Amino acid sequence: SGLYIHDVIDINNKWKAMGSARMDFYNYRTATAKVKDGRQEYDEADRSEWKKVKTSAFTGRAGLVYIPVEEISLYASFGSHFKPYNTMYSSRVIYLDRNGKRFNPSKDGGEVFKPEKGYQAEIGVRYMWANRIDFSGSVYYIRKNNVVKNLGTQEEKDETTGEMVQKTIQAQVGTADSRGFDLELTVHPVSTLAVTGGLGWQDYRIRKINQSKDYPEYPSKNVRATGIPRTTFYVYADYTIPKGLLKNLSFHLSGTFQDKIFTDVANRVYNPALFLVDGGLFYTIKQKVTLALN
Repeated sequence: SGLYIHDVIDINNKWKAMGSARMDFYNYRTATAKVKDGRQEYDEADRSEWKKVKTSAFTGRAGLVYIPVEEISLYASFGSHFKPYNTMYSSRVIYLDRNGKRFNPSKDGGEVFKPEKGYQAEIGVRYMWANRIDFSGSVYYIRKNNVVKNLGTQEEKDETTGEMVQKTIQAQVGTADSRGFDLELTVHPVSTLAVTGGLGWQDYRIRKINQSKDYPEYPSKNVRATGIPRTTFYVYADYTIPKGLLKNLSFHLSGTFQDKIFTDVANRVYNPALFLVDGGLFYTIKQKVTLALN
């Protein structure tokens, strides 16, 4: 559940402002039960007790736009964020807090890790000219606190069986940030042709790690994150024949580039970069039926 207030203010014809505030009340619960015949039905007696996570947070956002001339607008914004974790206790997991120290969550449920919190700051510009050119660009910085990481495994005695088992190490150990920029340009040489290109670059890293002497060393800080491409690029064009025998026949061509994605930065293991091309023909009959070949 959330309560929020939001407003956009026209200060004058050159300045606009935006502000918002939000209070979130988060309530998550889970239980296990044997279902009947694969249906979503079960007997109350077969259901375990509810395990619950309850938390709340206040977040806000503010923005300012400046329009020096009609074709150009400049903006800046700042906002905070909140993301709760639904982690429940497991006897096969070793838990470390924000200081790298081991702790024992409640076996009956309840919050294990504090919510992730952080903020984003962004500045940007947009330029439009005579319905022919539309350009936008932005630079941003995102900060994340209370980040949870999987730090590998360690052999330890199971509390229930007394046997030696491999336990996963989960730790709310650090701070991460992401910085980058986005550019996009759309050009209309003629009214029936549109060409759009975009470029994005981001650098996401764990910036601060609270080490623990009792467990394996964490990955080195300031190392690139896995699973995220650093550079992305796209370009696409659409053209519609305006008149004649082939009127309303449209052509589409696009290309998308994605940088390599690391799965193991230290050992230089990654999925290679790729470029995808997509083309299509579209024909509309009497503005009611569209035939497409892609």
